[in-house]
Parts: sequence; C-alpha cells; structure tokens
Amino acid sequence: MSVSIIVDVKRLAKNVKLPKLETNGATAMDIACYFIHPDRKGELDIQIFDELGVEVDGSYCYDRHSKCLVIPSGYVVFFRTYLSISYSPQFAMQIDCRSSSAKKRYRIANTRAHIDSDYTGQIYIPIHNWGKKNLLVQNGTKLVQMYLQRLNKIKWNEVQELNKTKRGAGGFGSTSKDKK
Repeated sequence: MSVSIIVDVKRLAKNVKLPKLETNGATAMDIACYFIHPDRKGELDIQIFDELGVEVDGSYCYDRHSKCLVIPSGYVVFFRTYLSISYSPQFAMQIDCRSSSAKKRYRIANTRAHIDSDYTGQIYIPIHNWGKKNLLVQNGTKLVQMYLQRLNKIKWNEVQELNKTKRGAGGFGSTSKDKK
C-alpha cells in the first residue's frame, strides 16, 4: 500500500514542468532538464565541462538550427531543473537515469543523485555523455527520474569482533568463487 507524502516544491521559472508519474504503475517521476531558461527563450543557462573536467563555453555546443544542445563524447553538462524542494527528514530524494539512458549513452555524472532534506536550493542534474557520438538534447527533455525513499536512521554499536560468517572478509566476486 502506498502512502502519499507531501513534498513542497517551488518553481524558479513560471513555465517549468513539474515532475509527475506518467502511468499508474510508475514508481518514479520524470524530471525535465533545461539549458535555456523556460521563461526567457534563447538565453543559454548551463555549465559544461570537457573530458578533463575543464569548464568550457557552452555557446558553441548549442545548435541554433536544431535548437538542441550538442554534448560531445566525454563531456558533462549541469542541467537546471528550475525546481527547489522541501520534505520531511524521514526521507531522501533519489534521482536516477531513465531506462532509455543506456541506449542513448548518457548517465548522471555521479551515477545517482541524492538530495538531502535540508537542501532547498535549485536541483541540478549533471549528465555525462559516455558514448562515442555527440548526444543531442532538446530543452526541457526528461533525462532523469526522481523518487522519495524512506530512511532508517543508523545507530552505531561499536564492538571488538563481528559475528563470523561463511563469506568473512571475502571481497569483490568472492560469492561466486568455487570454494574447495
């Protein structure tokens, strides 16, 4: 059984799209990403970093003919959402890529974005083009999705020894090794 949780949202631009569930079975809301201010058409409003992490002038990445942002391979673009949110500290907002991102060869630069409940600034989405070709993005494209996750607070119990397990300190890939 799902419960509706109130999340306060502030539009930082009048014409920004609010995230919404697109189907009855959807578990996450798509978020529109912007590189041009939704209320001031034509004004480029992004940060772009090359494959070395150096900030570059974003104006040369904008194709005025197609009205798309052209993101070269290896580049990261910080898209704006023109949204700020506030919600109960019992929760955390998670932002993940949409399922189509794999075939389009992009991802969130840090693989997942986590928005703490005490952050009330604008939500930015860092998108990394990991493909070999340019990635074309239209202004307002839904590149990622968000969902609210209930948190369990951790209370540490410091001990001298941990319980023994079959796996023990076996690390990466240790559960699939044939143990003789």
